[in-house]
Amino acid sequence: MLALFLVLAGCRVQPIDGIEVVDGDPTAPADECDLPCFTVKATGSGVAVSGVKLTLTVDVAGPGDLGASVTTDADGRAEFCPGPGSISPRATKLTVSGGGTSADFALDVRPYGYDYGRDREPGPPEDVQWFPASLDRPDTPVLQPQDGTWYAYQLTSPELHPRTDGDGDLLLFAGTDAYAPIDGKDPYSLGVALLDGRDVTWVSPEPVIAPGDFADWDIDSLNSFTAAAEADDDNSYVAFFHASKGGDYPNVGRAVSTDRGRTWTPDPDTPVLSPADGTRAAHPVVLRSPEGLLELWYLADGGLAYALSDDHGLTFHPWCNNPLPMGGKAPQVVWTGDRYLMSWSTGPGQGRYVIDWAESTDGLRWVTADQPLLQTRDTSWEDKGVANGDIVLGDDGSMRIVYVGVGTSGNGIGIATAQ
Repeated sequence: MLALFLVLAGCRVQPIDGIEVVDGDPTAPADECDLPCFTVKATGSGVAVSGVKLTLTVDVAGPGDLGASVTTDADGRAEFCPGPGSISPRATKLTVSGGGTSADFALDVRPYGYDYGRDREPGPPEDVQWFPASLDRPDTPVLQPQDGTWYAYQLTSPELHPRTDGDGDLLLFAGTDAYAPIDGKDPYSLGVALLDGRDVTWVSPEPVIAPGDFADWDIDSLNSFTAAAEADDDNSYVAFFHASKGGDYPNVGRAVSTDRGRTWTPDPDTPVLSPADGTRAAHPVVLRSPEGLLELWYLADGGLAYALSDDHGLTFHPWCNNPLPMGGKAPQVVWTGDRYLMSWSTGPGQGRYVIDWAESTDGLRWVTADQPLLQTRDTSWEDKGVANGDIVLGDDGSMRIVYVGVGTSGNGIGIATAQ
């Protein structure tokens, strides 16, 4: 039992002159999505006071239900159970008041993920710190659609994984050879390529994952191929993608590779993130946190959303305050050691996007740059739009942005560099 008792001098003796916490501890560190219940006892002149309405307030509330008012029972007790997400991690003070008296308690609410061992500074940061001063954008893409291949018509959703062992950087992407959409959806499949700098040395001759590869999942298109290397195994990756059927909302699937990303196996062959009917989980990007968790950002109804997994991506637990306070699609995220960097695509659609930029200390609350990271320019393969800007940070302070350009002559995957 927490012996936390406050008597406010100068307040009226009746009906209440003290509020004591008798069960639970509202001052203990707590995850914003798993706030503890606690019970207080109201007394007047040392005697329990019943039938008094007590009100709970905090200095910085969240969007969840705070459960703000409770009436004391016959023993003078009132239990408060703040709902998930009802107290901001930026809150510092909780107050219980009623009957002319109030009691203040210091708060230590942590951003979502604390219960899983992920402890971050509450966001958003005050300003953007990492926006590149200039970008070097070569006039030609590193990979374009090729006649006679499974990606003959279009490429999208690139993600680059640098490697230093001589096998080449691993490029994940989605592609299609179909000019006409099927039932309103382009029938994309997923593939990989190897790069030596800007030179493509190998492209998977067939898709590494195709819609027909699933025994128990009826889908006709895949997209947004995103992966994380296993923590202690340079040969193995776990990947995620969105999959859809006709006009249905997409769900997120999972696949694994044990040969450095050359071949992939769906595991399981059913969704690992499947929101309720009428909602979507699309365009995921995954990041392995320093704590070994898998963090996933994706497009949900209402905007971008966040979820995490502590079982290698077999199940995901969405943030209680989804969606994030930002729109757009196709996010890409990296962790620098003290903050997250995000690029994402905004625009009217059909490839006509720009790539925007944002930063966060907790991956949940973001500050956005006042200008795009990448825009269209007068080259034929990216004069209509740019999208899917994957961020790759080098140990030397360099940055690569791997992106898709859409133009009058088709489209392609480009790489821009910056310091």
